[in-house]
Amino acid sequence: PTQSSLPNSQPTTPNGRPSAWSWSAQRKMARLYLYTTLPAEKIRAIINAHSPDKTIKQSSANKKLQSFFDKEPRWLHPHDNKDMGRRITELANSPTQLQKAWEVQLSSAHLSPQDQSSLYARSDFLGIGASPSDACSESIYGSDAFSESQMSLSYAVPDAPGESPGESRGSRDHSVDDGQDFSPFIPFLQRTTGMTESSARTTGTFRDHLQGYTEPYIKVVKRLVKRFTSPALEQLSASSQHDKRVDPSHDWIGELAERMSHTHEHSLILPGAFVSFESLDFANGSGVLAAWRHWCGCIQNRGKICWLMPDGLTDLATAVLNLQSTQFDDMPCDCFSNTALHFLGACATPEVLCRALMEGECSRIINAQNTAGQTFMHLLTPSNGWNHQSVLGLISIAQHKGFNMSARDCLGQSSLHVLKKLNLLPYGWSDMSLYEFHVRDAFGCIPVNHEVSREVNPSHTQAFQHENVENGSESVPIPDPALNPGESNNPEISQESQLLQNIRMSFTSPHWEDEYGHNGLHCLAMATLSLESLAEKHDMKEEAEQVLAPESFHHLSDSSTERLQLRLSILESLLAAGQDPNHRDKFGQTPLMAFVAALPEDGGYKIGPTILKCLISKGADVNARNRAGETALHVAVRFHRKLAIRVLTEAGANVHVTDACGRSLLAVCDDELAKYSHPAEYGKYLACRAFLSGQAGAVQDPFFLQQW
Repeated sequence: PTQSSLPNSQPTTPNGRPSAWSWSAQRKMARLYLYTTLPAEKIRAIINAHSPDKTIKQSSANKKLQSFFDKEPRWLHPHDNKDMGRRITELANSPTQLQKAWEVQLSSAHLSPQDQSSLYARSDFLGIGASPSDACSESIYGSDAFSESQMSLSYAVPDAPGESPGESRGSRDHSVDDGQDFSPFIPFLQRTTGMTESSARTTGTFRDHLQGYTEPYIKVVKRLVKRFTSPALEQLSASSQHDKRVDPSHDWIGELAERMSHTHEHSLILPGAFVSFESLDFANGSGVLAAWRHWCGCIQNRGKICWLMPDGLTDLATAVLNLQSTQFDDMPCDCFSNTALHFLGACATPEVLCRALMEGECSRIINAQNTAGQTFMHLLTPSNGWNHQSVLGLISIAQHKGFNMSARDCLGQSSLHVLKKLNLLPYGWSDMSLYEFHVRDAFGCIPVNHEVSREVNPSHTQAFQHENVENGSESVPIPDPALNPGESNNPEISQESQLLQNIRMSFTSPHWEDEYGHNGLHCLAMATLSLESLAEKHDMKEEAEQVLAPESFHHLSDSSTERLQLRLSILESLLAAGQDPNHRDKFGQTPLMAFVAALPEDGGYKIGPTILKCLISKGADVNARNRAGETALHVAVRFHRKLAIRVLTEAGANVHVTDACGRSLLAVCDDELAKYSHPAEYGKYLACRAFLSGQAGAVQDPFFLQQW
């Protein structure tokens, strides 16, 4: 089928007749496959029942699913009712998704202004009905997502405007399997009460196709079809997809410029703030302090410790600050893994902290990092009386105890970055490897004021030739002589060629980087390794087809198994040559973020994940953040990389992270879904949201403790 560029247009066949797969039908297919346990044949039957021609065949439905989800859809399907329940619950917890569904309901039900007001006035409309105590007892500590009171409720949902009494109460006559567990569906049904039409005929249609399913299950399916995938949701702005084209000279991985311009380092509150009243006062504006005050009570009740309480220091903190107890190794840490040394680093004077290190027992926790990767030296504050001389003394004592000055937090900052930021880096002190002073953090800062040297062996600066370039035992294959910059007057092609040359030059030094701070790993992630992908990326496909044989052109794209395997082999060589998998470029992006954003998923679905796993196995930090507070998972969501999301979550990436703007992973999905009406993009972002909220366990609005 051909597709018009207008966002509201529908697909047509070559003879001009409307396609059986309308955009609405395609989105219903994606939604039902991702949010219910229904088999594909049941989904097809339901879509046919709500389509004018009823002509969709099962083979066509299977092909459509494979085109939506890049040939491997089965792992995206809910495993069971509990998985399905998590997905639909977080769908109903989304203010964006829920508001759109309610707008559809209001436009179709023709409710009076009074009825509309009553609907929007529901206490749980935007998810604010749950009490803090419920959240404390259930969400953070990993117990079942539904409370006992919810589990014991009848599956009958109260009557509501727009739903007939017969529909609301349900009937066991249509539920063959009375033993089926429907409790996971209760939160969704409660939140979406009233989101169905009063037509018993439409409900009967669902029952006819879902015989053997309980009434709550049928209600869920009906609301997903009638409201969350309604044709009215097609009326979206004609917003074009944000530019995913790789441009090494710009932050192509980062968020839009207008969002980035309002993001700064202090927008992200790190766990080290919870051992200092000064830091907590700063956090007050973001609402974190109020949450912390609430959690203090919860943590105390559960036997956890706090260094601070809303009314002052705890008894343990007072004893530590007065050095009445110096067995620091044996002391517990708080829920963020802040140790006694973290507390002293944030609150003690130079004299007290230096005495604590010299006289106390702290050998086991001297290099302890909290859940954001901060050491005690990350938490020093000038207001406690620190100056260059006292810092120099502290460094001497700490290093004698075995302290690692180069330990980095989630923002890539070592103690050196913190000291430079506070203007406390001792003058003339260089008792470390010079490279440690050149390590860049997420904000593009290094602890020295001069540029990083980019020395290159002169024998490696000549242009590529169409052959393997030997570097000792390593070999970097060159795809085609057309990528020789000396043979091209096209600046975009020359830039692509430069990426390949950068990969080659990075073999000469593990610390080499280009003018934008990219090391060889960044360049490999961004490099185009086939002429087909090069032509497609730069709109030169016709010219390339005239030069190359059709059979070679159509089988060597960057998503082909051969090219993915080539990328993997070069990656292994670069890592073996000493390239840093956590090196940040001048835009704050790590190689893992670059690979997550750039790796195609429309071809082989095995080698791409292997590439990411290889990088992670060599030490790439899955929870490292860029200047916008994003982790690789945020990047994967924005670029709808489903396989990358699965690899990252399996590797232990935190699914409850929020960026510096406070957006959770599911909120980022919602923002991206709002930009697109085309089913292809819509389906991919929906798949990311469904997997994260289901098998991965992400929630719409994570608490601060969940994030760290």
